[in-house]
Amino acid sequence: MGKPDSAADPVLPVANSSVSNTANLTSSLKRARATGLDPGTALSSSFDFLNEHRLGIKVVAPEGDVQKQADLLFAAQRHFHGLDFPKDANGKALVQNAFKTLFLTEVVDIDAFEAWRDDESEEREAIPGKIKTLTQTTDFFSYLDTVDDDDDDDEDEK
Repeated sequence: MGKPDSAADPVLPVANSSVSNTANLTSSLKRARATGLDPGTALSSSFDFLNEHRLGIKVVAPEGDVQKQADLLFAAQRHFHGLDFPKDANGKALVQNAFKTLFLTEVVDIDAFEAWRDDESEEREAIPGKIKTLTQTTDFFSYLDTVDDDDDDDEDEK
């Protein structure tokens, strides 16, 4: 049994890339904190990464698969908890920026954000950082509520 062919498995490059990028991201954050730099500046490339690799991320969290997209949000929750919920130079929570980027790049649908927010199962509650993530994404969820209301209004007019 040989090494898997990365061309035959489109998920493999994303998985390997994600591990490497997570390590680089964590390393950048530690360097930024040690030198007194803004963690937001050190992590801003992660949002570029989300945008640049949105199609690869959609392989793991396909369009219309609310559960897998919610899984992605729980992974982000755990990741930002591990980074101690950094903020940018303007005091904005980076987890909120990540959620916003995942929404605007159409990687995660509104239904998945709502499923993540409302999931209170024991398994999900065991993932650290839910309360802090909810607190830091309040503005984002308020925005989503207005987008969702606009969609409801459009459907009512039809």
